[in-house]
Amino acid sequence: MIDDGTRDVTDLQQMEFPVWSHAISSKGTVKNTPGAVNVPIICAGQIIFLGDVIIADDDGICVFARKDAPAARQAADERIAN
Repeated sequence: MIDDGTRDVTDLQQMEFPVWSHAISSKGTVKNTPGAVNVPIICAGQIIFLGDVIIADDDGICVFARKDAPAARQAADERIAN
């Protein structure tokens, strides 16, 4: 999930690389500051921690703490079975 716009949509689709973003933008990126890894981020108002489980499809995205993932899977399986 990108809490901004994404570009090169045609290329991403041809690569079958899924990207979720708020918009499509032709504006390029600025790389004046170094990035960070293994740190929490906030995306669409949701804090994401290292190890969180992210499940996404064309209808949306869900984020679960790793410890809650088995229960989320069980609940999803029960809903599908119902």
